[in-house]
Amino acid sequence: MGGVESQDLSGKNVTFTKQNLVTFPAEILSKERPWISHLNLSYNMLSDIPRLSPVLPSLRTLQLNYNNLTSFPTSLNMNHTITRMDISHNSLEEFAHVIIPNLEDLRMNHTKMTINPHILKLVFPKLKQLEMAYGESSMQQYRSCQPDSPASTAQNIKSCCKSNKNI
Repeated sequence: MGGVESQDLSGKNVTFTKQNLVTFPAEILSKERPWISHLNLSYNMLSDIPRLSPVLPSLRTLQLNYNNLTSFPTSLNMNHTITRMDISHNSLEEFAHVIIPNLEDLRMNHTKMTINPHILKLVFPKLKQLEMAYGESSMQQYRSCQPDSPASTAQNIKSCCKSNKNI
């Protein structure tokens, strides 16, 4: 567990990358920070994410790629501010039915997660971009996610990227 150097928390974009963090940075959770809109916690060892909406009410982008997450963070349930999230390169296996109403862009490349596209519209009603490339991730009945398909169950998804033999 590496020490966290003093971070500048006065700007809109806050980065805690490559800090060997195993717990969420206490500096962020200590008080409300409404000016932060982008939080990058990539390349750490985080396995859990606390509830962020009370302390980061304007957070729009959350980068959690290259951490130790094994399931979709349930603490993000009903977060109305996040529109972009990257949870790629984690050991994600379990998809908890977490509703993020305004999420538009989700990147889950190199994970082991399986998602049924029938629930996508329910849990991510505004999703436009979904990336699940490589790794063991798969989308059950992937063809129903194609935007041009008349039988699409996730009609609002404009781009659905998948480069995997498990399609």
